[in-house]
Amino acid sequence: MKVYINFYIIFNLVALVYSQEIQQISYNKFFATSIKQFNTLPSGNLVIKDFKGNISIIGNGENKISVKRKTFINVFSKEKALSILEHSMKINDTEEENGRKTIFIESNIETINILNDNLEIKLPNNFSISARSNNGNLSIIFIQGKINISNRSGNID
Repeated sequence: MKVYINFYIIFNLVALVYSQEIQQISYNKFFATSIKQFNTLPSGNLVIKDFKGNISIIGNGENKISVKRKTFINVFSKEKALSILEHSMKINDTEEENGRKTIFIESNIETINILNDNLEIKLPNNFSISARSNNGNLSIIFIQGKINISNRSGNID
């Protein structure tokens, strides 16, 4: 019995950090929303590699990072949509000795099933940003750290 209680507590802690919801909106279209959150210091680094879609980065005064992903997926089953969602992008963090975090966001696979992919990232305004987007719009507001960005196609605001 004690093992189940410990597992339940650990599961609830993980659920506070990452949440995911997927809904079928038509016969072969699904809309998925996922949110991953990290606690952090007021400064650090955000690195985005090869994201295909719109990216909005918003600086704020909180010591928290929130990565919200909204994705339309064109498949015939919820299981396939979940599999594509889980394997198409990695979000990892590393922490230096001084407590500064670096958040890495990277697209993993080429997929024609994702129709529209959007990221909304909220983080402390002293973060430095390095972002490489393959297509889609890139918007950055209220950031005071260093910014190094490139976008193959789409607008940069």
